[in-house]
Amino acid sequence: LAIMLVSALRSVGIPARMAGTPAWYGDPSKGDHSWVEVYVVSNETGKDGKWMFLEPTPGIAEGKEDTANADNLDRDPCKRWFCKADRFNGSTKTYSTRYDKQATSFFPMAWADDDRGVPGEDRSKFYTSTCGKCK
Repeated sequence: LAIMLVSALRSVGIPARMAGTPAWYGDPSKGDHSWVEVYVVSNETGKDGKWMFLEPTPGIAEGKEDTANADNLDRDPCKRWFCKADRFNGSTKTYSTRYDKQATSFFPMAWADDDRGVPGEDRSKFYTSTCGKCK
C-alpha cells in the first residue's frame, strides 16, 4: 500500500517518498515494513519544511482491524503500531527513497536484496530519535 499511496500523492503534486526497513532489528527473519514520508512546507516561511511520515496500514499489519484508524500528519508518531522503542533501539536501520541522481546511498528492498538501483538515504537517526522514545 505504501507504494500506491506515494504514487497517488505524487500524482497530485504532493512530495512523497517511500520509507521503511528491510529488516526489523537488523534480522531479515523478523520481517520488513514500508511506510510513506510526505514533505511538509513550513507555514512560517512557505519554503523550508520537513519530511513527516504516515502509516498506510495502521494496525492492520498487527491484526488489529477493529481498532485501525486512518493515519494523518498530525497524529502522534507513538500512536503508530511500528513506532516503538523496542523496534528502534539502534539495531533497526531505516531508509527512504530519493528522486535525485546525486544520492550517495540506495534504498534496500527486502524483496530484491541485490538491487542497488533505487537511490536512497539512511533515515535511521531520525526514526531512532523519534520512535526510540515511544513505549
